[in-house]
Amino acid sequence: MTKPKRIEVPKRETADRARDWSKSLVSMVPGVGALISQVVDELIASPYERRRDAWMTAVTEEIQALKDHNKITIEDLKHNDDFLDCLYKSSQIALSTHCAVKHAALRNALFNSGSRESPDASLQIMFLNFISEFSKWHIHLLKFFRDPHRFDLDLSHIEMSGLSVVVEAGFPELKGQQGFYHEVLREIDRKGLANTGKINLTMSSRSFLDKRTTSVGDRFLNFIERKEV
Repeated sequence: MTKPKRIEVPKRETADRARDWSKSLVSMVPGVGALISQVVDELIASPYERRRDAWMTAVTEEIQALKDHNKITIEDLKHNDDFLDCLYKSSQIALSTHCAVKHAALRNALFNSGSRESPDASLQIMFLNFISEFSKWHIHLLKFFRDPHRFDLDLSHIEMSGLSVVVEAGFPELKGQQGFYHEVLREIDRKGLANTGKINLTMSSRSFLDKRTTSVGDRFLNFIERKEV
């Protein structure tokens, strides 16, 4: 039986054209053209190529996974405008960040967009915009407040306190950064993804580990995570 042909990663073309165009343009600047051309190559073109190549490999792997696990064909995807919108939007975001957490979210979003149970197109665009705007900590804290019990925190010695104690117990690296993560939590609240409320509001220990994500927050996390296949 003939083995199904695997998808190949596209060869670089766009980055080469962008680099050549940029270098040609700056080379016209008298006296400093050669220097600027070198800067363009080292700071723009080369990093762009690395990011593009890594992302195209990721896209190829996700499309292969859709074929292997969901029995979705390239022809299906070519005629799926919602998937194509997600592909173009996620590619723009991926090339503008080095954050591994966001790259993982984009890969999963792309896979989920191409699956047969993908979210509504408007929701997909809104969720992709969240990924673009958020830092890794927005995603980490949103996942945390979806199910704080999963982190197996020992808070038995605390009877009354605010959510800061819970956050810093779950993420010790955030100790001393209350101003930063308070703003992160306010932002995910404003987006309608969680209800963390006033983080310094004193509450009983029974409320520390309550679920605080909204239904929209849960749908966003489902979109940027991969179901076991």
